[in-house]
Amino acid sequence: MHIPGVFHLTEAHVFVVMTTQGRSSGQAFVEFPSPGDADHAMQLDRQMFGNRYVELFLSSAEEARRATSGSFF
Repeated sequence: MHIPGVFHLTEAHVFVVMTTQGRSSGQAFVEFPSPGDADHAMQLDRQMFGNRYVELFLSSAEEARRATSGSFF
């Protein structure tokens, strides 16, 4: 996955939150290589990413773990 002006990510860095029915909830967590890269990615907040509008929020590894526990691919 390439985020314009940021860097390349692998699927191992993207954690999609799933519903109890096994479908994507529309939320995902992305693990960035550094805090600076995460800050740089925040420039895409409230922008169009392809044909999708995205809202971004900084979160901790613990928040991501709780939200995706048993529900990511």
